[in-house]
Parts: sequence; C-alpha cells; structure tokens
Amino acid sequence: MARAVTLLDAVTHPVSPTEIQALLSLLPADGDPAQGLNWTILHIIEAAPSWPIWDFLRDDKHEWIETFRFRLKNGGIFPPESAG
Repeated sequence: MARAVTLLDAVTHPVSPTEIQALLSLLPADGDPAQGLNWTILHIIEAAPSWPIWDFLRDDKHEWIETFRFRLKNGGIFPPESAG
C-alpha cells in the first residue's frame, strides 16, 4: 500500500476529466479495505478544477460516489436541475 500512496502522491495536478474517471474506477463500490488510500484518491479528485463532473456521480449504490455527493452537498454544491 505504501507504494500505491507514493504513486498517487506523484500524480501531476490538476487531473483531467479522463484521469478523474480512471481514479474513480479504483474506488471500491462496497466496503473499504484501503481507507487511507481511497481518501488520497478522493482528495486528488476533489482538487481538480473540473470537479464536480456530475455524469460521474450517478451510481447511487456506490459508497464512494455517495461520499462525493454528500461532501458536495455539505459544501453547498448541487447538481444542475435536469431540463424537462
């Protein structure tokens, strides 16, 4: 795990939307066997200037997606209202 943290710390900022999507794919949908590592990923994603990307936050059954949505809501950031 230390090697993974070292690699994540070396990520060039800011990350692109494509990189955000790749990082999101590393987060477990259920459970959290590598909590510290996952929080590192979360912080990298949240630091991206293109964040939030609402299309990436649609999976209501993914624990980390729920965490992102909760943190955004607490920060007063809400998804745009759907047209229609």
